[in-house]
Amino acid sequence: MSILSTVFMQTSSYSYKDKDYPANLREIHNPPKLLLVVGNLPQDRPYVAIVGSRKLTPYGEQVTHRLAYDLAKAGVV
Repeated sequence: MSILSTVFMQTSSYSYKDKDYPANLREIHNPPKLLLVVGNLPQDRPYVAIVGSRKLTPYGEQVTHRLAYDLAKAGVV
């Protein structure tokens, strides 16, 4: 998904200092200072973020798509 396509979706940003910043991320080493979220962070379901490189390879795209698909089927947002 490109940055431009997110303009038409509901997006939010969470600073490390925000009260709504995910508590579990505060506990990791070197947590992200800013989260950009498409949609809403769920409160009652597990969720993950998939982070990749800026130069996507065909293999990386295939693996990422499969991982996201399997996680969604398992109820992870």
